[in-house]
Amino acid sequence: AIVNASFACELYFKNMINEKTKNHNLKFLYDKLDEKIQEELETKISQEITKLNYETEINCKKDFVKYLDDISDTFVFWRYIHEKNKPTGFLGKRINECCQLFDIILPILKELSNRNATNN
Repeated sequence: AIVNASFACELYFKNMINEKTKNHNLKFLYDKLDEKIQEELETKISQEITKLNYETEINCKKDFVKYLDDISDTFVFWRYIHEKNKPTGFLGKRINECCQLFDIILPILKELSNRNATNN
């Protein structure tokens, strides 16, 4: 679920940027968005993030950009976890937090992506 959610976010971001990239990092892709789209995304998601029932040691302010930075490499980490000798973090590390955050982000990204697609 986390791999699919992260990949969906990646595809929505890529649908809204004007250049091709193979980068999976969500923060990198967010930074490529037009500033108006970034602002709208940040505003909408920040309003919803207040509903999250967790706080991370890094992000006590419930700031979307900080959360995004925190989950930016989720796809690569979870997609290739089987290649690691010890799947650090697999036993419950941040699974719930990631799922809750993606549950908030995906519908908003879908809406903005549909409206702001760049026809790459």
